[in-house]
Amino acid sequence: MNSPEPTTAQTLQPTPALERARVRVEGVEPWRDGARAAYSLLHEDLCDSSTGTLRIAVPALRTRGLRAGLAATVTLCSDSGWVALRTLAMEGFEIVNHGWWHQDPTLETANQEVDESRKELQRRTGANIGFYACPQPTPDPDILRFALQHGHLGVRNGTRLGAVVLPAEVDPANIPFDPFGSNSLHGPMETQLDTFLNAAMDQGAWAMRCLRGVSDTSWEPIAENLYVRHLDRLAKLVRTGELWVAPPSEILRHALAYRMVGAPVLHGSVLRFPLADPARRHRAHLSVLLRCEGQVPAKLVGEQHGATIPSVQLKPGLWRLQVEQRESTVVDAFF
Repeated sequence: MNSPEPTTAQTLQPTPALERARVRVEGVEPWRDGARAAYSLLHEDLCDSSTGTLRIAVPALRTRGLRAGLAATVTLCSDSGWVALRTLAMEGFEIVNHGWWHQDPTLETANQEVDESRKELQRRTGANIGFYACPQPTPDPDILRFALQHGHLGVRNGTRLGAVVLPAEVDPANIPFDPFGSNSLHGPMETQLDTFLNAAMDQGAWAMRCLRGVSDTSWEPIAENLYVRHLDRLAKLVRTGELWVAPPSEILRHALAYRMVGAPVLHGSVLRFPLADPARRHRAHLSVLLRCEGQVPAKLVGEQHGATIPSVQLKPGLWRLQVEQRESTVVDAFF
């Protein structure tokens, strides 16, 4: 169902400044802030033998301003583990459902292994648990459907192990990933992190790297020097605007919004996504490009619910606005 046509109040006449600028919609960038690609790190087996995740990985991520997904199994977390996960959830790390007993679920056990584990993780951490990482890399399709029907936005799926995915092709039931270690399809441990990331950068795609602990007793842990070197590269790519690094559900919401909302249009002073189905919109900020074909303004601004939204001039006459696509945006120009 299409969005209703804007009311008279919504079809605001453009201001004289906006008319002078002759603004038109250039398009929507595939990844946030115009990044070439997107990338997620997902650490598994919290709070079991992956002790290096909390001891080494999390501090290293924090100091570089990066966030990751942390896949936790209910029965493996102690009281101190729950305290740590609650704190990390408040910091923007994503707590991911990794099951109740760390067992491969069947339809007979799925209520506990998939649904009850999500609810318990939510209760213990105070976070919204929206992503399911089954302990079995390639779970039964019935389990994936069950997870999506019981509170999960997306699930990882090893049927395309080592693949990356374009934003317009993201399927919540079939999100590929590459596992660090001997099962990676991207070469030896010393180079597979960069090789997988390079594939995403070259294709303008999303890559999800799964790994366990760092320099600990977990299965095939990553060495601290390799991990830190990789984070340094990620941080540099983020600083230059080439890569968007975020936990899985954040990138998934963005990709689904990009795929589903259609093209934005500018009615008078109001920017909207008229072809999107409101019932299927996901909360995400999309990077909308606006071009000024008339007199170039000193500033182009957007406003949603009375608050100014982020905007940046990429070059004279070309602006990027970070738009919450479920809401209308009032646009104006200043000279």
